[in-house]
Amino acid sequence: MDTYLLPFRKVATTPALNTLTNPVLPDFHYFDLSGSYTLTDEIRIDAGVNNVFNIGPPVLGSAANGNVTFPATYDPLGQSFFFNVTFKTD
Repeated sequence: MDTYLLPFRKVATTPALNTLTNPVLPDFHYFDLSGSYTLTDEIRIDAGVNNVFNIGPPVLGSAANGNVTFPATYDPLGQSFFFNVTFKTD
């Protein structure tokens, strides 16, 4: 992650030191919940929810492409559910 955030400037000169900001992002805790249940020896069901409390990522600025956060670090999609059935054959 970048140490300093430069304000948007149209000039290609180095900005004054007092115009630099050092942003502090709050702590984020994402909670996921999942479980599985074996119906028979051949059938298993898995289900769960990611980002249980639907916590959005921090917005770090504005961008023309809509990427205003770190999607590799924070959850940009919000809450999501999943369901899976596994059949075992011999």
